[in-house]
Amino acid sequence: MTHLQVLSSYRNLLRAINIAFKDDLQLLKASKKQIRNTFHHDKEKNLSEEEIQKKVKYANDIASILRRNIVQGRLNSSGYYCIIICLYFFFELLQL
Repeated sequence: MTHLQVLSSYRNLLRAINIAFKDDLQLLKASKKQIRNTFHHDKEKNLSEEEIQKKVKYANDIASILRRNIVQGRLNSSGYYCIIICLYFFFELLQL
């Protein structure tokens, strides 16, 4: 597993968080901090190639879940929630 693959999964996860939690700054900051801490903590460990592969796959799976399964809702002035669906989701549906 190359350094570039680990970095790619890190960026993929950050992009997914930016999409999923775009309007929730508190959750956005906390998520980014957690990801940063987790990746730095794992970097300090002496992980085997297999463990690194599992962690990269896990990070990419989490990014996919965030992109596909999280929607944002806002309470409007009428008392209803408006759902904000990212265009990424529609592009994923077109590929199925």
